[in-house]
Amino acid sequence: MEKGKNLFWKILTIFLLCTVLGSVSVSADESAVNKARNGVVRIAAIDEEKNYFATGTGFGVGKSGEATDTFVTNRHVVVNEDGNIVPTYIILSDDAIRIDFTEYVDKNGEIQNAQKINIDYSKLEACTVVDISDEYPDVAILKTEKIISERVALSLMHTDDTVEAQKVYALGFPGDADEYSDAYDTDGQTYSVCRRSIFGAVESIISTDGTISRFTTLSWADNNKVIQSTAKINHGNSGGPLITEDGAVIGINTYGIGESFYSTSIYIDYAMDMLDANGISYDLYKASFHFPDWALPLGIFILAAAVIGIFLISRQKKMNEEHKEEIKKLEAELNKKLNEWQNHVKQKDSGYRINGISGVFVKRRFAIGDVVTVGRGNDCQLRYPADTNGVSGMHCKLVVKDGKLFVIDYGSTYGTFLEKGDRIPKDVYVELPVGAKIYFGSKEQGFQISK
Repeated sequence: MEKGKNLFWKILTIFLLCTVLGSVSVSADESAVNKARNGVVRIAAIDEEKNYFATGTGFGVGKSGEATDTFVTNRHVVVNEDGNIVPTYIILSDDAIRIDFTEYVDKNGEIQNAQKINIDYSKLEACTVVDISDEYPDVAILKTEKIISERVALSLMHTDDTVEAQKVYALGFPGDADEYSDAYDTDGQTYSVCRRSIFGAVESIISTDGTISRFTTLSWADNNKVIQSTAKINHGNSGGPLITEDGAVIGINTYGIGESFYSTSIYIDYAMDMLDANGISYDLYKASFHFPDWALPLGIFILAAAVIGIFLISRQKKMNEEHKEEIKKLEAELNKKLNEWQNHVKQKDSGYRINGISGVFVKRRFAIGDVVTVGRGNDCQLRYPADTNGVSGMHCKLVVKDGKLFVIDYGSTYGTFLEKGDRIPKDVYVELPVGAKIYFGSKEQGFQISK
């Protein structure tokens, strides 16, 4: 009985650790996204003489988490229709700018329009355009005369370090979220006034979430590399950051494409290249471990199974040898499951990626941890549909050892092949360098290795 009690407390301790660590992970994600809002600014391009006014979004770069004077945005945020740079400012409060749009019918019965911009320049911070790209890739680097204490730098992450279906957030100031009010009056003529408040405070930042749909290039935009996602944006979001759950910037929100405004963000790497060319330092995101989403449900399952088993056994007044054997089997099975679980938890991103070039996973990209099993079986991490021809239940596995990627075939029926058609022998480690192509069963199911 004492052994059973010890086992119970062992399981309970593990379960509580799962719960605490799981909740810490969730809180960390939510906190990271909220903290990233402090690195987002609203940008206004203003030329009062020409009655020109436009807004967009930007974000700070430099030492992550510290106040900064350097910001990234889109080129088209700071230039007019002629491609000329317009005086550019960062809006620091919600009451810095108000626009009055007036439409009225004059005494001759003709419709007239007027726009008046009311600006409090004491609540704006002037910017210098340090560098600006051509029309594409559409990037501009801004610098203020002084460090803005209310805004901080965000860490950047190479876009290639992300994968499809990864959760992302678009942060910014969409124009649709600005406040409008209408006023009507008559005085020998009929008119209406629409007053628009241009929000700029951190509290007014809008966050929309979604997932990465795909990575592609835009032929009409000089083959810009872009991320397409379901995190909705509209006018005013341009130049804002697309971030991960950890608050790392992976893209610059740039285009809304199609009737549903499919959100498109250019790779953050374009901005990194421009920052490097100008000798401007920035922080790259450093990955930290987060407990997997399945940890808490698995912990609950293990706890429930153990408690039920121990409860049934402990009901017996006398513990005979048969019961002792049952507890030993239960403990052995539990330890086996825990070891499997811990092996999953310990997996880290190796940096390797497999990119589908044919078959079920064509144009899909997956990150590789320490070990990835491939096949049609339910236990496979890269699982093919049950009716996939040529792929066995447990086909092969990809293993990272000493920084190198290897494939080991499990003795699959139709084999695992390299690009030139060489079949990989069973249970032999075959290295897969970056650029190598590998096929499961036939060339109908293929991947290429990248990093």
